[in-house]
Amino acid sequence: MRLLALTVCLLVVSALSTELNKEQEFQSFIKTHGKVYASEDELQYRRSVFLINFAKMEEHNKKYAAGEVTWWMKVTPDMDLTVQEWTEKRLGGVPSIDPNTELTDTISPEVTEFLAKQEKSFKKKLANTNNQSFPHQGPPSKEWNWVSAGKVSPVKNQAQCGSCACFAATAAIESCFMISANDMAAGDLSEQHLLDCAYGYQVVDDVGTWGASGCDGAWPNVYMDYIKGAWNHEESSYPYTSGDSGVHGACKSDDYGMHTKAYVTGLQNQWGANEANLERLLQMGPVATDIKATDGWQMYGGGVLYDQQCCDAVNDPACRWQINHAVTVVGYGNEGGWDYWLIKNSWGTWWGESGYIKLYKGTGHCGVAYSQQALPTCAVGYP
Repeated sequence: MRLLALTVCLLVVSALSTELNKEQEFQSFIKTHGKVYASEDELQYRRSVFLINFAKMEEHNKKYAAGEVTWWMKVTPDMDLTVQEWTEKRLGGVPSIDPNTELTDTISPEVTEFLAKQEKSFKKKLANTNNQSFPHQGPPSKEWNWVSAGKVSPVKNQAQCGSCACFAATAAIESCFMISANDMAAGDLSEQHLLDCAYGYQVVDDVGTWGASGCDGAWPNVYMDYIKGAWNHEESSYPYTSGDSGVHGACKSDDYGMHTKAYVTGLQNQWGANEANLERLLQMGPVATDIKATDGWQMYGGGVLYDQQCCDAVNDPACRWQINHAVTVVGYGNEGGWDYWLIKNSWGTWWGESGYIKLYKGTGHCGVAYSQQALPTCAVGYP
């Protein structure tokens, strides 16, 4: 009887300790991320959502520790949101496309010339090696990383605005300035400038129009096309406000605060390409693309994300049409035997690996590369 009583007592103590630890985690979350709730009812509701997500994270990370999955989860600022709330806040910034739509590529002579030189150089290297095991085309490098080369701007946060396409396009443009024009001061161009001033802008091709709708979404190529032949504002002169308001503003562009060291000369935009094409484009600079983010992205902490909820475009033709988010691909590599794309996101540095995600490479996982690939071209000086 005494042994039974002691066992029960230990179980109660253990349960109380677990509840105390969970409460401490929630209080730490509130303090770390500056959470303020409107009422006691809201506080208790957010606490319950947080604890559900926390338990999901712990269960997933047990699988990671056991080698059953390739990525881990962590506490993020969105830990107190349900999947539906998180989806509404973070996803949907890329408009859906009818699968029956015929898509027309925009081909840049500058990019074509670059790829041709790259191909010629590689074939020459191939001939010199006399090794027939090499592929006949594509870059020989197994890894590529514009971040470590110092040609990628800091991670930003789009917050509560469907502006992912604008952030993806701006990130690619910032890197383009750094690479093509050696413009290392281009690390903080204004997304708000593009959101406000490109609102309603349309790219017209043979099959229709592609527009920019502020916080309601757009495609990265539309923003690149809009700013082509013009200067960007710098963040300091045209700061981002739509993350708080959730809407775009009136265009306030003028000559003050323009970034005048480089400008966009054109772009290459390809629909329905593949990962081999993305590898080649990446040799020229970071590429804006569209993906399908699943709810696994909500608490992604690190590792190579291979998510069973994600489609694989290489064997699922419908995958490329299921996109809901725009990102910037800045490199590729291998970790623990898993090939990955290194992707710069726009959800702040708290998310992922300091704002980046390593997405499984080789099958068009989550639709990466198969929907759209947009690469700007740039030059020094005046348009």
